[in-house]
Amino acid sequence: MPGITNHKSYLVKAAMANFMSRAYSHYKITIEKVIGTHLGKPVWSHIMFHFDSKVELLCPGTKLPSSVTLSWDIKLIHTQYIPKVWEYFKSILGAIHFAIDGWTSPTSESYLGVVVIWYAKAHTHCCILEFICLTLAHTGAYLAEKIASCLQQYRLENCILAACLDNASNNLTLVQNLGQLVPQFHGAQSYVHCMAHIVNLMAKAFMSLFTCPNLPQELQDAQAIMTTVSNLACRVDKLPTLKSEFRKYLCACPKLKESTQHSLSCRVATCWNSDQKTLDNYLYLWHPVKMLTNNPGLNLNHFALNTTQRWLAEELNKALEVFELPTQHFSSGSVPLVHQVLPALVELKDALTAMCNSSNISPVTRVGAQAALNVYNKYMENLSICKVYYISLAMCPDVKLSWFYQHYNAPSVEAICQMILARFCISYPPSNDPITSSSQLPEPTSKPRNRWLQGHSLTSSTGTTAPAFASLNSDSIEAYLSSSVESVAPYGGAMEYWSSKLNSNPRLARMALDYLTAPATSVDAERAFSAGRLTINHLQHNMSSETFEAKMAVGSWYGTPLLPEISDVAAIICESM
Repeated sequence: MPGITNHKSYLVKAAMANFMSRAYSHYKITIEKVIGTHLGKPVWSHIMFHFDSKVELLCPGTKLPSSVTLSWDIKLIHTQYIPKVWEYFKSILGAIHFAIDGWTSPTSESYLGVVVIWYAKAHTHCCILEFICLTLAHTGAYLAEKIASCLQQYRLENCILAACLDNASNNLTLVQNLGQLVPQFHGAQSYVHCMAHIVNLMAKAFMSLFTCPNLPQELQDAQAIMTTVSNLACRVDKLPTLKSEFRKYLCACPKLKESTQHSLSCRVATCWNSDQKTLDNYLYLWHPVKMLTNNPGLNLNHFALNTTQRWLAEELNKALEVFELPTQHFSSGSVPLVHQVLPALVELKDALTAMCNSSNISPVTRVGAQAALNVYNKYMENLSICKVYYISLAMCPDVKLSWFYQHYNAPSVEAICQMILARFCISYPPSNDPITSSSQLPEPTSKPRNRWLQGHSLTSSTGTTAPAFASLNSDSIEAYLSSSVESVAPYGGAMEYWSSKLNSNPRLARMALDYLTAPATSVDAERAFSAGRLTINHLQHNMSSETFEAKMAVGSWYGTPLLPEISDVAAIICESM
């Protein structure tokens, strides 16, 4: 029929022009998925099943590549593009950092994800460098060998400054061995502990009293809170009748009609902040929850909190908020935050100490706060070995040494200062003039800011406005540290401040940018694995580890300076045909 022919022609024209037709958006998705198989992007076999008929409709006679062809193509792209990755990293001047984490695929293969972070052209970039298949026991020595081999493959062994890992017991051995295999890497001194993981462990220690099954009788009320709250949320989520009944009660509460919270969140045992979310929803939706549990026909009265438990739940919910802020803040991917780690941990410690010393809260909450402080003390000792935290904070123009003077004694501040001076002189020597350094600790020329007046460090980053440091050699670390703090607000932040100083103060700016770009958490590595589940599923047992590794790497490179355009990939494919 002519109408059908014209309609088909219009579909092809609309879909093939710029892939932007809203009326036929499903064709845009289909075509991008077909092309995406050549880019190393996720291949969803259950969608590919429907591609044949749609591609035939859009472009009759087109033959889709087989899985063997796709595998061969992506491995070819990966292999031939590695030299271009070498050349790119050779062209940048700054240091490179990496974050790693382990992952087990749905096909039961273990992988180590290596994510690289670097700063170039006023932007922080982050992508997967390599997915490494692990075949032996995950000892620190074995993991160090695999990472060293990966860095050498990409010729990055002389460029690595900081490594961000979680707090697993074998990671200290890993960085120590890596320091021996990669001499330019400083081992434990460059081991950045994942901040999000530390806060997670502190929060779990705090919550342990509220989830432990074997508590004394006087703590049973507190222990039952999370069990009661989480069980009700799961029951409502699983039973459609209860969910419908809960929505009816929710609509009966006028104050909740404009609210964005319309359901009870379920608790996830491995994620501490799901406890806070579950508890917060339960308390916020207290009136519909009360109506639901009071309904005699539903037999849910055992899911209601008594008066004492509700009071404890309110107190617990407020206490958990001190963990929520740093968790959310440090879970931001590809954002330079390492300079905020020490201030954030100290503020968290101060809040927990205040809880411990408070006389008007439950003893259970006070004991939980002390348990979290015990974890804090353990990891602060580990963090003190890493020099990245101290240098990055000191290289913030609105902080310099002022924060250290407020929280450390004079000998400790002098030791920190001498460490910064030594690192600057060794790693950032002048191009022509001989190195000159001061043996005396530079004293601040202005009074350090009062921390009670400056606000929370995670929400306020303003500094005292002062003239820029000036001396006979303004590009010296001594002149910088001895000058007054300087606001970075006019520049848009510390990174932008130092980017503007690359010409006038190249050594200082280079050191600052190198250390400020170090990752504070390994969330970028963990998020990389979320794409892995889309790339390989339980039914793809024939996908080789080499194909999977190539797909993950090339897919992550695309859209970054490593692989900005598709033309390079197309050229590799064309040459092989």
